[in-house]
Amino acid sequence: MRWRNQNQQDILIHNIRCWGLTKDQFGFHYVCDEEKNKVRRWKIRGERLDKEGKLVAGGNGEGNHLNQLKYPNGIIVDDKGQIYVVDLFL
Repeated sequence: MRWRNQNQQDILIHNIRCWGLTKDQFGFHYVCDEEKNKVRRWKIRGERLDKEGKLVAGGNGEGNHLNQLKYPNGIIVDDKGQIYVVDLFL
């Protein structure tokens, strides 16, 4: 959700349980979806890019393998574009 001022809000990304959010130097927003065990990336310019965003981590079910997440709840993107995800149960 974005607040433009005290009286106006916009929902930019729908149907997500966000537990972590960050933005990189190029303006991409990265969101940890704790419920779906995924990290997705959006480029926001006033409106959502699309309904799903781009999957950047997880997305292969809940688990502890390198291509899976289990309740991701934090994220950092460094200046080289490398993504670091905090995962509660790995």
